[in-house]
Amino acid sequence: MKKLESTFLNMFLSLTIISLVAGAGLALVKNFTQPKIDEADRKNLEDAIALVLPEGATVGEVQQVDGKNIYPATDTEGKFCAAIEVETDGFGGKVKMMVGFDAEGTLVDYSILASSETPGLGAKLDTWFKERSDIRGAKIADGEVKVSKDGGNYDAITAATISSRAFMVGINDAMNTFITVQSTFAGTATETTEPVAEQPSDSTLTNQTEEAQL
Repeated sequence: MKKLESTFLNMFLSLTIISLVAGAGLALVKNFTQPKIDEADRKNLEDAIALVLPEGATVGEVQQVDGKNIYPATDTEGKFCAAIEVETDGFGGKVKMMVGFDAEGTLVDYSILASSETPGLGAKLDTWFKERSDIRGAKIADGEVKVSKDGGNYDAITAATISSRAFMVGINDAMNTFITVQSTFAGTATETTEPVAEQPSDSTLTNQTEEAQL
């Protein structure tokens, strides 16, 4: 009996020591790598903001509006512009985007910050609406943006209509937010600017394939 108790105690002590050593090791690794990860994330965010704003724009402090991160800025003429971070429901999960507008409410550019869309299909969001069906230059004054299947001016990604519609939802969300922050941060009257219509999300169709939406 004593031998059995001794063996059990030795096993318990050994496992405890191993767990403590492993935990300490993981903590050390995290402490070593986390600053590098944080720095990389910061650099990616800064690059995304710079990409979507007019060239030479000066960025101010991040602001929170309706749960969204807003990066107010001024262009080289001192006029208000902004980068807006939005999130929408795609085919594979959340799609996080940075969308930028100039002083006239023209979409300068966009950047996909995070996405779980289907590789080779919805994952083309980062390039499709620049290279194949360019959305840059869309104006808030012209109303909501839509894919051609919904009567809009932009071709959906081949075999990825759900992802394309989700992208448009995100862009329209950013447009509406810009209308709000333009008056808040720039003191610019936007009473004549009608909010763009919100498109319904296709998240309820996630049990279907992208191809089924063609």
